[in-house]
Amino acid sequence: MTEETPTDNSGRFRIPTRPPSLPGSREDKVTAAMEHKAICVVVLALLLALSTLVQGQAETCEVTPTERKNCGFPGITARACHEKGCCFNSATRGVPWCFYPSSRNAPEDVPDECEF
Repeated sequence: MTEETPTDNSGRFRIPTRPPSLPGSREDKVTAAMEHKAICVVVLALLLALSTLVQGQAETCEVTPTERKNCGFPGITARACHEKGCCFNSATRGVPWCFYPSSRNAPEDVPDECEF
């Protein structure tokens, strides 16, 4: 006994396809759950983007160099400084390069200079 290869009317090989899933089937529920998760991820990303815009409007890095409150440590990178939520500007020597934004108050217990 030999198995016949499925072909269409022209004699070419036909790739068998799965029948569409029925509404309410497990596959349909998994697809709906994945769509829900994708929507949640997109909404979360938009909320994060909007919160960043709002934060940028309320806080500004336009602080005169002499009024900067240190937010980092000597040698901190711009990336590490920004990850702390602080501003970074290395254009002026002798002042903190990583500093708190103007509308955000620096913690009172952080000294401006290192004490030995």
